[in-house]
Amino acid sequence: MMKTVILALSLLLPLPAIAQTDDAQAPTLEDSLNQLRDGAGALLELFMQEMEPAVQDIEPLLDRLSEMVANLPGYYPPEVLPNGDILLRRKPVAEAPEDQEDPAPPSPPEPEAPLEL
Repeated sequence: MMKTVILALSLLLPLPAIAQTDDAQAPTLEDSLNQLRDGAGALLELFMQEMEPAVQDIEPLLDRLSEMVANLPGYYPPEVLPNGDILLRRKPVAEAPEDQEDPAPPSPPEPEAPLEL
């Protein structure tokens, strides 16, 4: 982040010097825009290099989120009960889109004996 700030400031430092030049030596608008474009490109490239590790860390989470969003057509809209509970009902397999397979969730194991507390 500090590199980004230093780069941005270094791009702005020549501006007062440009303002003090003679009209004969003044850069054209096209030259100024080219310098601005080059500086912005360097700044963006530096930003992308610094953000690459964070993007790699979050990529598996985004993949999982996209899988979850892809499964949404297999459910009815949520229902809120009067006591505040929210029900998420799964659509029957016949109504679910054909291109997605949605296996039934495994049933929880039944306890062998009640726990004594």
